[in-house]
Amino acid sequence: MAGRIGLGARDMAIGVKDPTAGTFAAMIDAPGLVSFSIDYEGDVEELWGDGILQASVAKSVSASGSFELAVQDLAVKAALTGGTVVVTGTGTTAVTTLWVPSTPKMPLAQLVGMARGVGTDGGTLLGRVYQGRVTSGGGLELTDGYATSSYDYTALDMGGALFAIEQHAASLTAIPSTAVATVPV
Repeated sequence: MAGRIGLGARDMAIGVKDPTAGTFAAMIDAPGLVSFSIDYEGDVEELWGDGILQASVAKSVSASGSFELAVQDLAVKAALTGGTVVVTGTGTTAVTTLWVPSTPKMPLAQLVGMARGVGTDGGTLLGRVYQGRVTSGGGLELTDGYATSSYDYTALDMGGALFAIEQHAASLTAIPSTAVATVPV
């Protein structure tokens, strides 16, 4: 089975996981969200006998996806790529540079995209990847006066779950500032 959950995203936040402590940092805003998707796929093994399907078993499920940002926030890029932001100069001579190492660290991060007014009750929909790792992207694309960055990620198991879709009756104005530490399943 395969599917795609597309969210008309309006906001995004990420929380980077500390590899030593195993905890997530506070969620940081990833401004300029253009799109956010969670794609899932599963393998099913079927047992046939006498020309009839006798049983089927879901063998594995995986999730991956992508997101695109239209704002070039170097702190967000550093968090997702394991890079370092360096500021030199002051005032009008200040230059902020993102240095991405030749051996990327690609930390685990909780990714949350939000769309308002798209739930069945008109509330807010959150797509939450419990822990994912950026697998490609994060560079820079300059097109027709726009600067965007696209990222692909793979979701990794956290407590038996890959992702969640949360439908909130209320119209949230912001993504919660704390990452989910344990899966509520």
